Amino acid sequence: MKRLSIFLFLGFAFLTGLIHAQKMPYHYVSFNPESRNESGVRVVFYNVENLFDFKKDTLAKDDEFLPEGLYAWTPGKFFNKLQSISKVILSTGGWEPPEIIGLAEVENQSVMNLLATRFPLAPFGYKVVHFESPDVRGIDVALLFRPDKFSLVYSAPLTVILAEEPLFVTRDILYIKGVVLNKDTLHLFVNHWPSKLGGEKISAPHRRAAAQRLKRATDSLLTLNPAARILVMGDLNDGPSSPVVQSLIEKGGLSLNLMATPLQKRDKGSYKFQGKWSTIDQFIVSSALIQNNGLHVKDGACIFAASFLLVPDESFGGEKPFRSFLGPRYNGGYSDHLPVYVDLVYPK
Repeated sequence: MKRLSIFLFLGFAFLTGLIHAQKMPYHYVSFNPESRNESGVRVVFYNVENLFDFKKDTLAKDDEFLPEGLYAWTPGKFFNKLQSISKVILSTGGWEPPEIIGLAEVENQSVMNLLATRFPLAPFGYKVVHFESPDVRGIDVALLFRPDKFSLVYSAPLTVILAEEPLFVTRDILYIKGVVLNKDTLHLFVNHWPSKLGGEKISAPHRRAAAQRLKRATDSLLTLNPAARILVMGDLNDGPSSPVVQSLIEKGGLSLNLMATPLQKRDKGSYKFQGKWSTIDQFIVSSALIQNNGLHVKDGACIFAASFLLVPDESFGGEKPFRSFLGPRYNGGYSDHLPVYVDLVYPK
């Protein structure tokens, strides 16, 4: 049933031109037909752009995402959004559904449960990891995983605190420890760092606080076990070359930002703002994941740029993500970000 469902969906996508088997250079891909089977897992990160339900949350400022709110967020639009995100998730997997998916901009556990248990994701038995964070808007990070490939051991939220601004709150960083294919332990961190709202000078300390909280956690793991397999993923709202992102790799910390090259040298990325592409959605790994003596990164990271996720950029030229919203107007698309993914495999 599971295999039939994925083949039916992907077959339909091929026939309607949603995905293409051509692999583009520099890890900017539209489809990857390889199957992982028992050789490894695919880890996806996707900022899904305001995946809110249509109900009032008394603890968050979500009034805009109610039927009578600014976005006129009706049940029909919500369930259409769930269906769209599900299709994207399955498409990133190639010929089999991805094993681990980190998500940003999801409202709550209920939304995640619906995403995991409704068709087309329902046949694959995805489990959810989610914690409510103190974010003012009520958006969180979360994880979906296939328990047949990834066994959950432990999970916890890491709260970001800025001592100079005691009232400052943002999304927690989600930490997950699990075992891949009953073999190796993998440490995952799902991030959605504060945006540049208010300008670089005002917002930079907020991202620095997130980086420092993350680095304390990864440094602790590496102190206990220098061979720990660590994968950091997320929307960092800063490029790979920014000082705050590079600080994660300095002084014996993590080893490599998989998005640092060659993507930033090209007119391609995972997010486009005012005509300029950037790679703010990133994967950063410890040294153990780039050594070919166990579970390791295969072929670097990829930005999933299927044609159905892109539309012409009439203002600046080229293409841009087919997003869900244009201001408060529902645009019917997927997200203002493109998904990114990386394959972790075992030596043959």
